[in-house]
Amino acid sequence: MIEKIRFGGEWSLKKWVAAVLFGAIIIVFALWGVTSPDMGGTGGGVAAVVNDRTISVAEFNNRVQQVEQNARARMEGIPEAQRRALTASIRQRVLDQMILDELMFQAANHRGVTASDAEVKEQILAIPFLQENGRFLGDRYRMWLTNMNMSAQDFERQIRKQLVTQKMQEMFVNAATPTREELKRNRMLANQKVNLRFNEIGREDLNKLGFISEADVIEYTKANRPAVEAYYNDNKLEFTTPEKYRARDLLVRFDQKRPEAEALKLITDLHKQANAANFAKLASQHSEDPGSKAKGGDLGERERGSMMPEFEQVALKLQPGQISEPIKLDGGYHLILLESKTPGSTRELVKVEADIARKLISRGKENEIVGKIREAVESGDRKAIDALVVRAGTKWRETGDFDLSSPSVPKLGEAKDLMPAVLAQGKSTGLVKRLIPYQGKYVIVEVLGWKETPDNTPDVEGLDRMVAYRKAESALEAWSKEVQSSASITKNDRLLQ
Repeated sequence: MIEKIRFGGEWSLKKWVAAVLFGAIIIVFALWGVTSPDMGGTGGGVAAVVNDRTISVAEFNNRVQQVEQNARARMEGIPEAQRRALTASIRQRVLDQMILDELMFQAANHRGVTASDAEVKEQILAIPFLQENGRFLGDRYRMWLTNMNMSAQDFERQIRKQLVTQKMQEMFVNAATPTREELKRNRMLANQKVNLRFNEIGREDLNKLGFISEADVIEYTKANRPAVEAYYNDNKLEFTTPEKYRARDLLVRFDQKRPEAEALKLITDLHKQANAANFAKLASQHSEDPGSKAKGGDLGERERGSMMPEFEQVALKLQPGQISEPIKLDGGYHLILLESKTPGSTRELVKVEADIARKLISRGKENEIVGKIREAVESGDRKAIDALVVRAGTKWRETGDFDLSSPSVPKLGEAKDLMPAVLAQGKSTGLVKRLIPYQGKYVIVEVLGWKETPDNTPDVEGLDRMVAYRKAESALEAWSKEVQSSASITKNDRLLQ
């Protein structure tokens, strides 16, 4: 099935640069002989079309293989079913990454940012493994292209993408390079450190603040039963405990070294021997799933939906103590022992209607409740604030010292309104008399201490580039959104199945 999609999402300078380097440099420096010469034998066809430009299946397969090789060490020690899920995720991300590479390359070219044939040639001639004694080896280059199942034209286009990306990066950074006044201000901020204590009160915490009485809840429930029932029906997951199970897995793989028939015979013999009492021992001795082998095949307690569907469909049909027939999943045969199964449950409406009513009342009275919190904060009433925090059940957290040039607040994130409120009070400690809205929450802030370090830096070399990169990232994100909004992409989702 070919799925027509609109391209969406945000992108950053760092991520985009990494993506294209991932797309070009990793292929260039692939170890000689790693990719099988017949890798592209099943690689015919189209992986995606980006504004009428084709990404081939062969190119996609090359990229996937390189990423899987790089990720192999990190995937050791995890259960087979999860490994398959990660492999599927890699394929999805690789295709999305290649689509984005192509999209941004086209957009750059459209805006007049290009790389000449001479620049591409110079880049290829400088690749170390294509040289010997300082001389470029054309035969090795052609053999390498054959080994990678790639034409010279396609490879040169990858190099061109890399060069264009570097130019775009430099263009955005140069445009964002700060003035001397900006640089001076950033340097001053970098030499000042502050330590904050903060408390986040979310919308779900507002109904705990004691402004809603039991009488209010009872009255609201009686008068607004349809609204309470509608919330319950629309948010069943909130009141549902998912089905859970605990299982053990014994895996026998098949590959080029072990034919599938041999693996099937081995798993069949093990199935004849296996029972609930000896399954863990057999898995420890014979399973080839490194993630669970050392634990006797134990996968731990799982919620329904946390493992691959094909695996769960078999596991959840078993009764506790029962072992499945051998089942074939990509790359191997499995035996599954179901140890326990806990049914899911949903709390009845009558048991949660008071909680729902309290939540709906708080939503309607949010402005009023937040107003009372704001009043306590702006008046500096520490006693009232402490009482609010206790009733809300939220915790104070401390950032530790951080310099004022930091783009985010430690343990909190990029709270853009927070630091201006802190700075507005000068270098004084104590409560910041302003309630800060942040990502659907309200933040109460207290300054614990200020530190000013002497400026021992002999010059500002590098600081201007650091500031420029930060500014350029925001500018590139805005530009990428504009590009994405008008992009047309066709994606072959059969590659992701």
